Amino acid sequence: MRQGLVYFCEACGYDLRGSARVGRCPECGAEYDMKVGRGVRHEVSDDQQLIENIQGGAAKLLRIAALVALLGAGGLMIWGKLGYAVTTAIAAGVIYAVGVVAKPK
Repeated sequence: MRQGLVYFCEACGYDLRGSARVGRCPECGAEYDMKVGRGVRHEVSDDQQLIENIQGGAAKLLRIAALVALLGAGGLMIWGKLGYAVTTAIAAGVIYAVGVVAKPK
C-alpha cells in the first residue's frame, strides 16, 4: 500500500488497510488489485493531509521571515549601514529559497 493512501473496496466500501495487495474483500468477497487499482478506490489518509498542511504552513512562515528580513535590510540601508543590509538581504534570499523548496506540490 502506498504511504498516505487508504484503500477501500469499490463494491462495499470496506477499509482494506492491512489487507493483501491482491485478493478478495473480507466483507463482500469482491476481487480487488491495489497494484493496478482494480476493484478499489483510495483516499488520502488524515495523517497525510495533516503532513501536507504542516508543510504548507512552514513554507508560508519561511516566506514571511524572508519578507521581514528584507524589510529589515531596507531599514538598514536607509540608516547607512549597507554592509549589514547586504548580509541581511542575502540571508533573506536563502530563507525565501528554502521556503520555495519546502512548498508542497
